Amino acid sequence: MDVDVVALLAAPGRLLVGLGVGLASVTVPVYIAECAPPAIRATLVTVNVRVLHLRPLLWESATLANLLVTAY
Repeated sequence: MDVDVVALLAAPGRLLVGLGVGLASVTVPVYIAECAPPAIRATLVTVNVRVLHLRPLLWESATLANLLVTAY
């Protein structure tokens, strides 16, 4: 059985990045909610959360489109 050295070395970095992204995705909406004026608080938090979820979808769509274009 061969050990994939690159995957083994990348695992701690992926873990740290995952923890950082998870922490930021929880902390930023709370920070926005605490600092924003009450009149626009809900809008700012909603926009932040939607962008957080929409960005990976757009990235995957662009990647898939690129794969389809370059395949032909």
